[in-house]
Amino acid sequence: MDPKRIDRADLDQVLERFEFPPRFDWGASTSGYQAEGGFNGPDEPKNNWYFFETSGKKERTGASSRFLELYEEDLDRGRAIGLSLFRLGIEWARLQPSADPECRTPPPFAPDAARRYARIMAASYDRGMFPAPTLHHFTHPLWAGMDFWLDRDRVRELFGAYLEFAVTEINRVLVEELGKPPIPYYITINEPVGASLPAYVLNAFPRGSAKGLRAAFTAYENLLLAHVLAYRAVHRIYRARGWARPTVTCNTWCAGIYSMDRLAQDIFLAPRHGVARADLPGFLARQKKDFDRLIGAVPYIHGPQWAKRAFDGLLESLIERQLRRQPLTGLMDEVYAGGEPGVVDAVGFDFYDPFWANNLDFGLWPPVRLRIESWDWNTNAKALPAFLESYSTAARDLPIHILENGIGIRGAGNVGVPRADGMTRDQALKNALLEMLRAMGRGADVRLYSYWTLVDNYEWGSFAPRFGLFAVDYAAGARRLPHDILGGNAAGLYHWIIKAFAARDKNALREAFLADEYPRVV
Repeated sequence: MDPKRIDRADLDQVLERFEFPPRFDWGASTSGYQAEGGFNGPDEPKNNWYFFETSGKKERTGASSRFLELYEEDLDRGRAIGLSLFRLGIEWARLQPSADPECRTPPPFAPDAARRYARIMAASYDRGMFPAPTLHHFTHPLWAGMDFWLDRDRVRELFGAYLEFAVTEINRVLVEELGKPPIPYYITINEPVGASLPAYVLNAFPRGSAKGLRAAFTAYENLLLAHVLAYRAVHRIYRARGWARPTVTCNTWCAGIYSMDRLAQDIFLAPRHGVARADLPGFLARQKKDFDRLIGAVPYIHGPQWAKRAFDGLLESLIERQLRRQPLTGLMDEVYAGGEPGVVDAVGFDFYDPFWANNLDFGLWPPVRLRIESWDWNTNAKALPAFLESYSTAARDLPIHILENGIGIRGAGNVGVPRADGMTRDQALKNALLEMLRAMGRGADVRLYSYWTLVDNYEWGSFAPRFGLFAVDYAAGARRLPHDILGGNAAGLYHWIIKAFAARDKNALREAFLADEYPRVV
């Protein structure tokens, strides 16, 4: 099948098996550092990306997408699409700021910054979207140190204090001053493996003097531990104040290697499966075997299958060897220490192409080319059903939430450069949602989908990759455009699909998937 067209017969088969769930939430995702602006300049809060920015290794964020000033505009766009949730970031470096790059001691917390976040969340509520903040999205204050995630005691102390202030103060303002409900949904740690391996192995994210797999896995385990701390802190604070129980989850990066994704989910949820601590190694071995069976049947997109499978196999063997040296026993002990039936309330993940080897192209010369730029990454929607079946194995009776999914397109100023594979944002969205419906028809209990991202923003070192449903004209003060960077109207398609879901109308859903043009929402 042509991935740039929806096959009518296949669509009809999918819709015949699909049944609308009692409730489904649709959202758009963003993050603080990427969208807010106002970091790492003079008299601005400094975070761990400060040296990357000031050394010229990466572009400066500057004003970025000016989300802190233009959030009402963005939320209006979310309402026009018909979203029921808005995912945003809470930046630790803004809540506990220091403008001094030499500072290495914890500065005071900033109640005004907490109040600003509360106002944004209240505005989201006003537009019919519940706020879903991320507590850590690849950044932390510079004063905490470049290798902060290598020191477990400091993670407990400093990250714990941040959690206490953020959850308590933002909700206090929301409830007592603004008359809104407390935050109903939290993502604790965004892509823990993405905050560790790119820094300590690939040197693509900031780090201090440490490097290598040992440092990467120390950081990885401490990030997962931070999720457990956050899970317990949020629920403890809510119980103490009599607030309704929120959903708390951790969004892993969907990966074709068990130890980079599903392993963490299985550790978090082992108590829910009735697994005793002493039986955990055997349980994880069985879960890995099931994962390998499901995911091993998914073909690679292009190129010699044997070479790509061999590459991912080599990568997995290196990671497994390191895991034997650092088997995450501290994390496992911590999960069981609290006595809860698991430490996530939903199985959340981000879905892009889950196979690292799909970023390799084989040819005569060069014999191997690595796809580094995000606008070259594959979309690979066909892999989604197998992964949703895999997550269902981990989830047991919990819902599955797709917290990120999107496509990068290169922007040159206000002009989009068509992707080499010809894929457009609307077609990629159709492909992903069709495969989600296929998996739901087979029994996957998916209850949430959130698109990355609502408007273009700073993509970890560059403004060139454009992931937004709406493009941003950075030269004109981050003016929002009524279309994406290629002039496409994926927002209109998204609105159509959401409206069909709300009406529980399969005919309208079919029309949306087959349409080439969609009504404008702004």
